[in-house]
Amino acid sequence: MNETGNESNKIKDSILYITIIFIPIAILFIYIWLVISGATDWQKAVGEIGDHLGLVTALFTGLTFSALIIEIKIQKEDLLESRKQFSRSADAQEKTARLTAFSDLLKEYKEQIEILTIRISESENQSNANHPSGDNYLREALKNAPPYKHPMTDKIEELKTKKSNILEELEKSLQNRY
Repeated sequence: MNETGNESNKIKDSILYITIIFIPIAILFIYIWLVISGATDWQKAVGEIGDHLGLVTALFTGLTFSALIIEIKIQKEDLLESRKQFSRSADAQEKTARLTAFSDLLKEYKEQIEILTIRISESENQSNANHPSGDNYLREALKNAPPYKHPMTDKIEELKTKKSNILEELEKSLQNRY
């Protein structure tokens, strides 16, 4: 409907422009014809035409003023359209910035989780390497002891929870966008 409305407005504007241009020219030609056909002396007719060009000048001045008003109207419409375009562009940039921030945050959390996982596995390997292989008593004590929990294990779980929450928010924002 919007495109059809724009096309009909363009057609109406074109008809208006043609009418504004045609009317003064038609009046001028009719006036010249009436003066020449009614006069017996062509020099007198030309003199009368020259005398009455003041009327035509006023018509063309009015035509110029009308054209100026139409041009102001066109510029106003263009200004409104460019404002809408700038608004759409700003919205798109904001959405892009949010998605970029989410992806950067996700990348950072993933790196932190990998670093913590490596640290935990290294510390577990070091604690296993510190036990002498010949000491059966120590081995039995370790087998019967509760499982070892590294202090950073809770931090990893917390980061995994944050990561899943961020992924859910990102999916929601993408679903809202599309």
